[in-house]
Order: sequence, then structure tokens, then C-alpha cells
Amino acid sequence: MASHAGRAYPAGDESEGSSDEWDLGHPRTSPSRTSPSHYKTSEVDEDVENDVSRLKQAISTSDIQTVEQLLDKGKCSPHDQGVDVETRLGFKWTPLMCAVNLANHDMAKLLLDRGASANFSKDHYTVLMAGCTASSSEDAIVRCVELLLSRHADPNAGDR
Repeated sequence: MASHAGRAYPAGDESEGSSDEWDLGHPRTSPSRTSPSHYKTSEVDEDVENDVSRLKQAISTSDIQTVEQLLDKGKCSPHDQGVDVETRLGFKWTPLMCAVNLANHDMAKLLLDRGASANFSKDHYTVLMAGCTASSSEDAIVRCVELLLSRHADPNAGDR
């Protein structure tokens, strides 16, 4: 963890060393060896996990070509699943939410064109709110917000 101390990650993204589990001082128990729910059911599950990790990385580095490839992956073969445009990434954000939080207009447009919902919310925090709170230039934020509004993002949705 100390190796990641000097690095910042955009909201909704996480380092490879992080996990969704929170250690609140309770002893960790290892999964039961008899419980099948703790084992991957197939190599397909592992491939999907790898693709989701690649998607997160591609969004955070603005790699539009890789995002397109991952979304298109399932079109080539019925045995090869593509990544769903509404898949949940770190903190259960969608790819669109992560893209607008980076004020990446081109990535957001691609995801919206592929069917991403401009009205997704996580704990009453909307895609539009994520765009408005991006750490980027005002022009980049405005472009993303205008794009979301043009795709019928609800500006009246409230937070907690």
C-alpha cells in the first residue's frame, strides 16, 4: 500500500492493490474450502474479470480504442463475451460515470452511443453530478455536462 501513497486515482477508479473489502478491525476469515461460491465457476468468469480490469485502466488512461475493443469483443464469437457498457467498476460506478468524472468527452460520447445510461445513479449520486465535480478544465467539464444533458440526463435528480 505504501507504494501507492504518492499516486492519486480518479473517483471510481482504484489501484491494482486495492480491494472492495473494508477492514474494520474484524478478523478476516478465509473462505471455506467446501463452499463452491468462493471459487470461480469457469475460465469465462476469469476472462470477464480481466476485461473489466482492462476497461477500468483504459478509461483512466483515455484509451478509446481499447474500450471499443472490449465493448465489441462479444460480437466476434458467441463464446467470447464482451464487456457490458453498464458493468460496475470500482465503487460500483459505471464506465460512463468514470469517464465524465475525468471530463473525457470523447469517451463519454462513445459510451453513450453504445447505450450507457445518462441517468445512472449510485447512492443518489448521478452521472451528471460526477461530471460537474470533475477535476479538469472548465471547458472540458462543460462539454461533458452539455453532452449528458443532450442525452436526457435529469438535472433535477437530487442527492442525499
